[in-house]
Amino acid sequence: MSEVQGFEEDDSGAVLRAVGRQIKLWREAAGMKQMELGAAIGYGEELVSAVERARRIPRPEFLDKADRIRDSKHPHGPQLAVTPAAWTAFLTYAGRR
Repeated sequence: MSEVQGFEEDDSGAVLRAVGRQIKLWREAAGMKQMELGAAIGYGEELVSAVERARRIPRPEFLDKADRIRDSKHPHGPQLAVTPAAWTAFLTYAGRR
């Protein structure tokens, strides 16, 4: 995972904030705390918090695992519109800036 520095005024920051909000919505819809989601997907509570606050860029694996939890807990709930392939492309783009 990469630290997000200086993205606040950038479109990349808006994407990260949107993804973070979506992860939080999934977690809350599943009735889970950050610690519980982290344990379920193999990450720590601090990382889940940092992703939700757009302070860390989640790897595609993080999103895949979080999506699986969402599917199992709330199958008809909101879905992330960013595919893992699109997220990987975004990470490549953001890394060049």
